[in-house]
Amino acid sequence: MKEVTVFVKRLPLNETGRDFVVGDIHGCFGLVEAGLERVGFDTAKDRLISVGDLINRGPRSNTCLSFLKESWFFAVRGNHEEMYLRLFNEDTNAFEGIDTFDHSIGMGWAEEFSSNQHEQNRILVNDLPVAIEVDTPKGPVGVVHAEVPLGLKWPNITWLFNEGDHDVIKQALWSRGRIERQDVFPVSEVFRVFHGHTPQRGGIRAFANRFYIDTGSYKNYVDGLNGYGLSIVNAVASDEDMLKARFIDGVLTVDCQPS
Repeated sequence: MKEVTVFVKRLPLNETGRDFVVGDIHGCFGLVEAGLERVGFDTAKDRLISVGDLINRGPRSNTCLSFLKESWFFAVRGNHEEMYLRLFNEDTNAFEGIDTFDHSIGMGWAEEFSSNQHEQNRILVNDLPVAIEVDTPKGPVGVVHAEVPLGLKWPNITWLFNEGDHDVIKQALWSRGRIERQDVFPVSEVFRVFHGHTPQRGGIRAFANRFYIDTGSYKNYVDGLNGYGLSIVNAVASDEDMLKARFIDGVLTVDCQPS
């Protein structure tokens, strides 16, 4: 695992605007633009929080990485960011070469950029935390790319992240065990936790207070498959509104807040 510089980033209560969470973008910049326009996103007040996997598969990965320079955008590290970082050779202080940019995971975009551009990307990506905790009127909301351990309270999970626990961090980036088992156990002492990583066809899925919002952006944007797209949801929208929402032109948006 490449060095993590920040394990848990905490965002204070947004007292003037809204907090949205976006599923795995995977280079599908056009879908992000369409979704933000649909919800009337205001960069002066609102915040957009990504569940990771900004890059690969879609055609505009480098453009999506530029979101990391914006004051209103936040993201956790996904496994595709981890794969990108693994191509950097610390001994030679360079990326390994174009033959290592694996086209099978849509990393061909990386061949088009200079060593200087990759170094700028590496610095941005290396600073991504494993988890984000957002203070909201409904309580803390967690964002972790893949999954969190079963049976642990949210404060204990974030403590393990901050301790650099290798197994728990690996689970946060790569694991699919909980969703494959479809376990219905909540994460306690947190309002809800958003995950990506495992594409869901037809819309968002929830198991207790764990919401899976990777809804296959690239499957729609690149492969043209129906039932997939990009999800952008208000962090404190009601369960019902999130689970009943459907795609319009490849984008699912939810901006209804519970009373």
